[in-house]
Amino acid sequence: MRRFTLLSKPLALLAIAMMTFNASAAFAASGDLFLNNTNLYFSNDYVIHGQTVRIYATVGNNSQNDLLGSVQFHDQTTGSQIGTDQAVSVLAGGEDTVFVDWIATGGNHTITGSIYPWDASADDTSNNSAAREAVVDYDFDSDGLGNAVDPDDDNDGTPDTEDTFPYDPEESADTDNDGAGDNADEDDDNDGTPDVEDALPKDENEVADNDEDGIGDNADEDDDNDGLSDDFEIATTNPETGETKETTNPVNSDTDADGVNDSNDVFPNDPTESADNDNDGTGDNADQDDDNDNVIDSEDEVPNNPGPVIVYEQREEVDPITGDTYVVFDASQSFDPDGEVSQVTYEWLDEEGRLIGEEAVLRLLLGNNSLYPASLKLIDDEGESRNLNVNVQEFGALWLLLTILGLAGLAIVIYLKYTATASRKKPKKHGKKGQRSSAHSKEKKPKAPPKKTN
Repeated sequence: MRRFTLLSKPLALLAIAMMTFNASAAFAASGDLFLNNTNLYFSNDYVIHGQTVRIYATVGNNSQNDLLGSVQFHDQTTGSQIGTDQAVSVLAGGEDTVFVDWIATGGNHTITGSIYPWDASADDTSNNSAAREAVVDYDFDSDGLGNAVDPDDDNDGTPDTEDTFPYDPEESADTDNDGAGDNADEDDDNDGTPDVEDALPKDENEVADNDEDGIGDNADEDDDNDGLSDDFEIATTNPETGETKETTNPVNSDTDADGVNDSNDVFPNDPTESADNDNDGTGDNADQDDDNDNVIDSEDEVPNNPGPVIVYEQREEVDPITGDTYVVFDASQSFDPDGEVSQVTYEWLDEEGRLIGEEAVLRLLLGNNSLYPASLKLIDDEGESRNLNVNVQEFGALWLLLTILGLAGLAIVIYLKYTATASRKKPKKHGKKGQRSSAHSKEKKPKAPPKKTN
């Protein structure tokens, strides 16, 4: 029994070895495993830095045997293996796909996959590897959009197309192109004046803006924005009229500091005067009659308004159809020196102050107990009025007198003419006194009718 046992151990080991060899031969038979570029691919075509990407490799089997092997993935750019070896079991004529996960880093990468057959005796090594290029985009602002597609890479609110510093959230412009962003640059326009003292820090041609209108004083034609050009203010002659004028301060809109803008101040260098309503050369403060209407200001309803001017005439008109005579009171030529005549109000008043007309022309029938006006009142658009006493001219009585005299003269002429005619036709006398002429004493006898004849 003991001898048998000693002999049986080597036999047992041999049997086990033979069984193991046969199993390996059965599962690791030789043949050709292959991998090409098409069968190496990524889960995402567009990859962003820091993103986890799955890399796939599909291994094919060109033999009639089921084959075993493993696949390794490498980043050739960094020289490191990606993940661990991945075993493949590929049936005859079939395929097997394995994968690894890769945390991508920004930049260009060459990713490879390589097959290692368990039995390489019949393997074609020329098709055991594949390679793919991976372009990994950066995501500067970590907003999930890669820089290639992100319109604002630094997420500062300024589009990259307008951002001089697209990867600096603190800067977007460099006015003077000195490489320092305007936020950090103490002289953005590089004109020698620090930004804190420069009214236009991004304009190298300007430093000051006296009137703060956004236009630098060098370009601004009216630095104090008073409505007068700088050239006009410093000129001693008015370029339009050629008359001598006072100069004013081109950087002070109120040269005399009286509260009135130079362009509206008739006396821009006199702090006590600013207006001359009647243009008489005396300022309104000193002038006793500002509107020059001969009414002193203290008694003038509207001292700066000259008031309306009454132009009046009276005449008679005869209606060509009816023959009626009218008295016409005409104030239509009246005017308002500083306003529109259409705004003037007319009031014709009788002796009792009653209103009898409101038009520029008042036309009344002569006689017939007509109520004539005693006065005319004109009121302008500012409420100032002028009055005129109306003296009615008795044109009607004069006309009547002339008519009577004319008729009397006509009667005398007719009478004289008739008397002269009558004297020329008086008959002559014949015979003794008291004897009638034969022409008057004899009477004519009627003729006898003719006799009838049978």
